[in-house]
Amino acid sequence: MRLGRWLTVALVGLIGLYVAGVGTLYVFQRDFLFIGAVRANNAPPPPPGYRDVRMAATDGTPLRAWFKPPALGKPVVLFFHGNGDTIAGSAAAVQPFTDRGYGALLPEYRGYGGMPGRPSEAVLAADARVAQHWLARMGVTDARTVLMGYSLGSGVATQLAVEIRPGALILFAGYASIDQVAAARFWFVPVRWLLKDHFDTASKLSKVTAPVLLLHGTADRTVPFDNLALLKRARSDAASVTFPNIGHNLVYLPEVSGRAIAWLDMLGASKTARAELPL
Repeated sequence: MRLGRWLTVALVGLIGLYVAGVGTLYVFQRDFLFIGAVRANNAPPPPPGYRDVRMAATDGTPLRAWFKPPALGKPVVLFFHGNGDTIAGSAAAVQPFTDRGYGALLPEYRGYGGMPGRPSEAVLAADARVAQHWLARMGVTDARTVLMGYSLGSGVATQLAVEIRPGALILFAGYASIDQVAAARFWFVPVRWLLKDHFDTASKLSKVTAPVLLLHGTADRTVPFDNLALLKRARSDAASVTFPNIGHNLVYLPEVSGRAIAWLDMLGASKTARAELPL
C-alpha cells in the first residue's frame, strides 16, 4: 500500500511538472520565437551608403529600416532577418548583393534593435507590407524587388511574396512551418495545438508565382535540413542548393551568396532573352 501511494504521488508530481513546463512554453512562446525582441539592444547607425528610413505601421507604431539605392537598372533586395538578429545582421548578409549594385531595404522588426512594440506573425506580415509600399512609392516596382528571408524571415518574405509578384523569392534556411521546427525540438509537447504563430511557409509557397530559390545547409541544427525537402514538395519547380556540412548561419557565407547571385544573374539573362525574342 505504501509503495502504491508513493508511486501515485510521484506520478502526480511528474504530471504537475509536465503541465507546468507546457504552461511555461505556452505563456512565453513568443519570447522563445522572437528572442531578439527580449534582448536589450540598439541598432547602430546605418553603414556607409545606407540611410535611416522611418515609417509608421498601420496602427501607428514607429517602424525603422535601412535603405541603399540601387545602381542604374539593378533590382532592390527586400531582406527579412532571423529571430535573433537585427538589421545590422541584414546589412552584412546582403553586402555581396549591394557590392554588385543591388539596392537594399532592410526593415527592422518591432521590439528589435530598440524599436517599440511586440512582434507576432500577423504584425510582421503587416509591417512587411508597409516596407513594400514604401519601396513602391520610391518607384521600385514589384518586378524589380527581390524578396529574401533568412530563418524566421523566410516566413515573412514568403507571405509577402503571396501578396505581390516580386522578381524572385530567395529563402536561406527556410522552414516548412514553425510547427515543424518546434515539433522536432519539443517532441514531448503538443506544439501544433499550442502555437500562436505558425508561419506555414510550405502551404503558402505553392501560391507564390515568382521564381523561388531555396538554400539550406545539411548541418543546420536550428531549422533541420529535412525542411528543404518539405518546401520542395510544396513548390516542385523551385531551384534549390544544398550545402554539405554547413550550419544555420549560411546566409553570411560567400559561397552561399555567390550561388544566389549566380541564380539571379541567370534569371535576369533569361528575362532579357525573352524580351528580345521577335514577335
